[in-house]
Amino acid sequence: MDWKFIIFSGGPIVLILFLLLIIVLIIIVERIFFYNNYKKFLSNLEEKLNSQQSIRIQDLSKFLYDNNKIISSNWFFLLNQLEEKKEIDECFLQFYNKEILLLEKYLIYLATLGNLSPFIGLLGTVFGIIRSFMHLGETNMVEINRGIAEALIATAIGLIVAIPSSFGYNLFRKTVEEIEIQLETIQNLLMTKIKNEE
Repeated sequence: MDWKFIIFSGGPIVLILFLLLIIVLIIIVERIFFYNNYKKFLSNLEEKLNSQQSIRIQDLSKFLYDNNKIISSNWFFLLNQLEEKKEIDECFLQFYNKEILLLEKYLIYLATLGNLSPFIGLLGTVFGIIRSFMHLGETNMVEINRGIAEALIATAIGLIVAIPSSFGYNLFRKTVEEIEIQLETIQNLLMTKIKNEE
């Protein structure tokens, strides 16, 4: 495939779409690594909680500090609240709401680009068709062909941006829902273990 031809024949709209495609791919790669590491952390925490009859806040604190590159400051906020012997349900609710915002970070961009990029591609299609019509009736078909090429390329690149955006958004929404279930399990385990420690 001649990418040089596609970029230069597609017009300015295609350059915008290529930029959006790069942004989409960066978000998808970043979220894949983030969710994989986060799920591993939760699995390890769950395993630690299950392996002990009761757990001290100091043990949790050490575990969190060992994983501080993966987790957010919300986990330390939760730990501080638990150390102060505040109501576990209330502590976890505040933590949970803040953590979900982090888990859903960038997903709005994927959803927006998934919906918007076909329309940007369509705009490029319209510009390409207009360009062809402006040269209609000329004996030289080069400009007409360029207009048609611009229209088709813009449509194709718009879809190329939309497909991974929509797929990534749906996949990551499902991942966030799975993590929410893991967080609820950890909340229940924490409540049981801390009460046992008391």
